[in-house]
Amino acid sequence: MQEPFLASAGANLPSLNSKGMGELAKTCGMLQQQCRDAWVRTACFEQFDFRRTVFAKISSICDDTVLALAFQARCLMHSRFWRQPNGIIDIPRRITDHDIQVKVEGFFGFIRTAFTHLVFSQVETTLRAFLRAIAPGTVGDGTGEFKNIYECLLRTYLLRAEGWDSEIVALDFFRVIRNLIHNNGFYLNRRAANVEIEHGGKLYRFEHNQHADFLPLPVVSML
Repeated sequence: MQEPFLASAGANLPSLNSKGMGELAKTCGMLQQQCRDAWVRTACFEQFDFRRTVFAKISSICDDTVLALAFQARCLMHSRFWRQPNGIIDIPRRITDHDIQVKVEGFFGFIRTAFTHLVFSQVETTLRAFLRAIAPGTVGDGTGEFKNIYECLLRTYLLRAEGWDSEIVALDFFRVIRNLIHNNGFYLNRRAANVEIEHGGKLYRFEHNQHADFLPLPVVSML
């Protein structure tokens, strides 16, 4: 005979990140539409040209992110998922609402981290490939530090009258955020230096070997 669940059934569970889920879903929708538009504009390139595939891959990342958010909203945030056999995972019988909420918040952090990291990886891979294609051998044939890659590409080989200053600052900020993921939220600088970056009209200060816990979700997801 199966052991009964000992915790009460409870109602639907609130999430501290309910608003954040909506913001991330909206960001995915906007980014996906931009990728569709870019795919149409690059129709002159071959189907598997990296200048096109980057948009297809980022669009796919948005799809996966929205699916994960739907799973959180439709399953994880409902008490019955945790208190009835679900055929997916073995859940401790004595789990409390607080325990569940901790797991839900952790899952949302996983979604946000995966989205940020995977999108950045596509941007970085594409810019490295772009530099290798137009300037073979430059910056270690596209294998050098990423900041050197995009500064070389934008300031030397893709010059335009209005420049790329705002885009370079955005990449600087995005790069720091990506590195925070690698370092468990700590900003680490090989020269032990602090850095200040202005993004979205606000100045952010990252201090060497200090935890950056001051970044709100919209800043991360709108990069």
